[in-house]
Amino acid sequence: MIKWLFFSMSIMLLSGCDNTEKVYSSFSEILPEDSIRSWLPDFFPKSSTDIIFASNIDLNTFHIYFSSTDQSMIELHKVSKETVISEDGILFLKQQDGNIVSAVCMMTDHNLFGDKSLEYYLMGKLNSKDRYYLMNINIKQYERFC
Repeated sequence: MIKWLFFSMSIMLLSGCDNTEKVYSSFSEILPEDSIRSWLPDFFPKSSTDIIFASNIDLNTFHIYFSSTDQSMIELHKVSKETVISEDGILFLKQQDGNIVSAVCMMTDHNLFGDKSLEYYLMGKLNSKDRYYLMNINIKQYERFC
């Protein structure tokens, strides 16, 4: 009986991880009520295509790959005081994806639903044309990397 109880609890704990992966060919495919919008910052380009989103609710983390020819994406990657990333930050991002060639720090106080939410991000430009990687980070990581 104890073995059965232990086995049942082990299965419940293992199935508790809530990882999600979603793929969209364009931003317009993301439904207005889709939960992905609560993760994405208000600066996320609406013209994005080839979107691959992954989240881990237990760890409160997400990352997203997307393509964008939006001029604002190019402007974000010009070095400014607000977006400087440290060498540690670049190394951290390159551990996530070795194809990152440049990176910036970002922060926003609203998500795509328009809800107030102070969040921190690292965004990398990949060596593929117009391809980007965005991930959320916590305040301690932001202070270390930015």
